[in-house]
Amino acid sequence: MLFIRFFISCLIVVSLPALSDEVNKHNCHPEGDSEYIFSHYSIMEADEDDKTTRQLSREDVCNNQTLMKIISSIEFLKKMKKSSIPKKYATPITKEGALSFFNKRIKIIKMENPEDSNCDNVTMAYVSENDKKSNSLHVCNNIRKLSPLMAASILLHEARHIDGFPHQTCNHGELLDTKLEGCDEDFKSMGGYAIQLGFLYQIYYGKYSSDIRNEAREFILKLSLERFNTPLPGLKKGGLILDDENSISFYDGKEETILGSFEDKTSAIALSDIYPVIFFKNGNITKYDFTRDWKVRTGPISDNYKKLNTDEMNDLLDVFISRTEYCFLMPSLIKCSSNKGSELVSMSLKKIQASRFWNSPAYYMNDIRVIGVDGKMHFIPPSILFNEYDESKSFIDKIEFYPEVTSYAEMENGDIIGISPSGHMLKKSNKNAPWIPAKAFGEYTFKKIIPFYWSPELEKIKPANSQKN
Repeated sequence: MLFIRFFISCLIVVSLPALSDEVNKHNCHPEGDSEYIFSHYSIMEADEDDKTTRQLSREDVCNNQTLMKIISSIEFLKKMKKSSIPKKYATPITKEGALSFFNKRIKIIKMENPEDSNCDNVTMAYVSENDKKSNSLHVCNNIRKLSPLMAASILLHEARHIDGFPHQTCNHGELLDTKLEGCDEDFKSMGGYAIQLGFLYQIYYGKYSSDIRNEAREFILKLSLERFNTPLPGLKKGGLILDDENSISFYDGKEETILGSFEDKTSAIALSDIYPVIFFKNGNITKYDFTRDWKVRTGPISDNYKKLNTDEMNDLLDVFISRTEYCFLMPSLIKCSSNKGSELVSMSLKKIQASRFWNSPAYYMNDIRVIGVDGKMHFIPPSILFNEYDESKSFIDKIEFYPEVTSYAEMENGDIIGISPSGHMLKKSNKNAPWIPAKAFGEYTFKKIIPFYWSPELEKIKPANSQKN
């Protein structure tokens, strides 16, 4: 790489749907739209050495989807509607306006040639060290996948990096234990994610369609929970807990908040993106979407879950969800799908007799690890290799590891809370301290704890269709 990027772009955006049809309905752009773009910015194609390979003009607009998306995103900024947002989420763009903020920092837009580019398959845009001197922004072809709203938020985020504001490695969430610098230290520093979050709040509270406001809401939640190493004001660090009494709660080390109690028997809980998904023994699935509206959910995971037979559903111990696959764990069997649209494949676990998945807080890791009834951790191959594995040779691990907990989370006060293979709650005061019983929970038993940031304020960011405009 010839450039140092400040933003490992949009590992967090590519899974979001482009919902904003209101501003995404034209295949090309009116002459006035392109007139503004080419009168305010120099737009060119560049190679991986940052050399200009072609200067673009109005004649290129209708033949270049990436250029069309850049135009539609800047048009979105031009047509922003006034709104009033909570003062604690005000940023420089709140006062000076999003378009003005962008125009002060960006004069040159460099579209990367996909055949000779520094862009990988998830990067939407980036600013290099050299770009700060020339007020330049590199845009990748991946940005065409996004709605104008999401693309506009990325452009504002990247414009902030003209001023500096490099990111840090993440201390929580899906990028934990990776080398990817995908987080800001905090909101008050006003880095790229703060700029982006403040902009999305302006859209959420503005007079836009429900589709656009809900798209903004989804990404507000994503940024709030995942992209600040210091929790946003009001949010607390803790864990989501599913107990054996069919209740889900949030615990921060001192206070427990019940989020839902169910009449139907629960089997497991797993985190899908930022959303906790709960699996019931009757074959239904629901998720916590920061409301208390526990709707039955449908989709590929639900469809495959219902394919488990009655005995398998009754025996379900745990569910594993990663970026690449999801798995259902029974005592002597594991069934997985390598992607959310494929059929389930299975592998026998009779040799180890499973009790739980081992749930590391590092969600970006795709390793499937199972705790056997003997307490030992076993590494399971990816599901695409299930058919190649002989069970008698599958579980000969080089490392003998017997974890005392199957899942754990750090609390607001620094304590670490974990759940033993028997389902009892344990705690320790720091990473090096021994696990001891968490007396506050007595003999109650639990299925899993998932690291999480939470506050009642998140539930005030309601879906747009439930609000009166």
